[in-house]
Amino acid sequence: MRVTRIGYALGVAAAVAVFAGCSGNGSSLGSVAQSPSMGGQSIVRNHPASVIPSRFLKAFPNGNYQVTGHNWQSVKPDVNTTYVIGCQFFSGVCNMYKQNHNTVVGQIFATYPNDICVDAAGNVYIPEGTANNINVYPHGSTTVSRTLSGDGLQPSTCAVGSDGTVYVGDIVGAQVQVYAPASNTPTSFLSEPNAVSGDVGGVSIDEHKNLAVTFSGPSAGAGVDVYTHAHQAGRHLLVNTSSVSGVTWDKQENAVITDLGISSWEVFNGSVCNTQSVGNSGDAVFSALNKPNTRIISGDFLNSELTQQSYAFCTGGGTIQKEYTSGFIAGDDVEGVVLSPGQTN
Repeated sequence: MRVTRIGYALGVAAAVAVFAGCSGNGSSLGSVAQSPSMGGQSIVRNHPASVIPSRFLKAFPNGNYQVTGHNWQSVKPDVNTTYVIGCQFFSGVCNMYKQNHNTVVGQIFATYPNDICVDAAGNVYIPEGTANNINVYPHGSTTVSRTLSGDGLQPSTCAVGSDGTVYVGDIVGAQVQVYAPASNTPTSFLSEPNAVSGDVGGVSIDEHKNLAVTFSGPSAGAGVDVYTHAHQAGRHLLVNTSSVSGVTWDKQENAVITDLGISSWEVFNGSVCNTQSVGNSGDAVFSALNKPNTRIISGDFLNSELTQQSYAFCTGGGTIQKEYTSGFIAGDDVEGVVLSPGQTN
């Protein structure tokens, strides 16, 4: 993910994880497993794995957490409720909470979920790194209703436009897959030259079809590219930075950048006009805004939780309102987060 959190560059026999400008306590992981894919290019991290530089690692517990299936825990889904959903990468646990309540009311299990997204109706899209596809869950449900097949390059991030077009970025492919409304296969692609040998980390689409794409690469560093009207020809650089993970748009057309390198989210309106630390000195990965843009919820890589804070565009915010911790595995990074319904993209 770096642009988002962890980036991948393919080598002769393994992938090398690329972080842009983040720091942390050292640790070591073991080997990387290649899953079946197009030309053997899909790389996933098994536990333990030695592909991430030790200075970027947090202390993950031993063991491989991959599980499949889904279950509800005591509370039935309510289609009229706003849910907060957050996913852990290694375990594949995606916990569902009623907004402002730290009780897990449902779980979805995926394989290596990274960034996740939601459409206007509250359907939740979860890219699965091992399966190389994107599963869709209706609002308030843990049952797959639709599956988008990927390009075999480990989908890691997604966004859904107001017209139903789906945009999916790859970890090991420097491109964004574009799915026309109702299509379950890619109908076009946007290349991300700044992510060559790196990764597309985060994507977000605004109401004017401006597609923000975070990238990292061995030469270009990290930053955010914007594709005007989601067209390759309209691509321009929004911001070049030392590190960046996720990105989303607020109602004032500011780019809200979640920056793992400085453990913060930043508001960018031509320049950085607001910077707020995430939670308890946590490492922010991805963030989601509620529809009124009064609160922002961030995945906290370091503290294995979701942190809900006040949001105030360029004028402040950052006050902790809630921490969602129940049901998350300590030491496993929390990354993707959405509100269903209610996210800006």
